[in-house]
Amino acid sequence: SAQQYQGIYVWRVENFSHHLRNQEAGQPIVLHSPPFYTGRPGYKLCLRLHLQTPSAPRCSNFISLFVHTMQGEFDSQLSWPLQGTIRLAVLDQVEGQHHIEVMETKPDLQAFQRPTVMRNPKGFGYVTFLHLQALRQRGFVKEDVLLVRCEVTPRFD
Repeated sequence: SAQQYQGIYVWRVENFSHHLRNQEAGQPIVLHSPPFYTGRPGYKLCLRLHLQTPSAPRCSNFISLFVHTMQGEFDSQLSWPLQGTIRLAVLDQVEGQHHIEVMETKPDLQAFQRPTVMRNPKGFGYVTFLHLQALRQRGFVKEDVLLVRCEVTPRFD
């Protein structure tokens, strides 16, 4: 399920222990969030989360996190490519010490162009967003739910 307010979107990844068990067994886990808009009118986006397997080269046992543009009802009213700031976070549900990364869009990348298919196959984000070991050390998973927050601040130059 998803919640969105004024360009801030919180994705509840349910049954997280199930995904972790499959990841530990060597199954690549790729999850897509429900779509959300940056506003009304706004860009339609979704998040893609990978739990990298223990054998993945260079990124084993990491959460990878990416943003994808999607075809949306306001596309003809918006300026493309998408420009602005994106803040991604995995929320610490106990102590509030969230793991946050901030990135600026790169207008020349395919990931920020107006999508020609339902979901842009190119995403933008972090292959090594957060090590899975950190999940066990802090309060990121509570009642088998991981919360991923995305805040998009579009810039209209």
